[in-house]
This record gives sequence, structure tokens and C-alpha cells, in this order.
Amino acid sequence: MEAIINKIISIENKAREVLDTTKEEKENKHKEMLDKVEELKDKILHDANRKVKQLRQRELDEAQAEADEYIKKAKERLEKMKLYGEEKRKIWSDELVKAVLER
Repeated sequence: MEAIINKIISIENKAREVLDTTKEEKENKHKEMLDKVEELKDKILHDANRKVKQLRQRELDEAQAEADEYIKKAKERLEKMKLYGEEKRKIWSDELVKAVLER
């Protein structure tokens, strides 16, 4: 009888050890999963921030290129206007003098 009770106690102790080990493994796996989730979250945020910076830089580059082109065209138009003014200066001056004198 005592042998049977000792055997039952031994089996119960082994079962408790198995349950404790299983519980510990479960907690470890849960912690590992949470760590991996946090790592993935950090990676996703990092990648998203990097992509936003790339898109922002591309937009800035495109806007700068448009502004540079606009400035270039404005300078060309201004230069053409100056040349036109220089070409017509004598004619306009003569016409102005003539108009003033005819009054």
C-alpha cells in the first residue's frame, strides 16, 4: 500500500514538474512573441519613416526643379525684353520727342 502511495506521489510530482516546465515554456514563448512583435513594429515604423523622407525629398527635388525652370524662363523673357527695349529705344525716343513737339 505504501509503495502504491509513493508511486502516486512520484507520478504527481512528475506531472507537476511537466506542468511547471510547460507553463515556463509557454511564458517564454509568449515573451519571445511579444519581443518579435515589438521588433516588427519598430522595423515597420522605421521603414515607413524612411519612405516618407524619400517621398518628401523627391517632392522637394521636383518642386525645386520646377522653380528653377520657372526662374530660367523668367530670366530669358527679361533678357528678351531688355534686348527688345534696346532695339526700339531710338525709335521710341524719336516718337516721344516728335509727339511732345507736335503738341
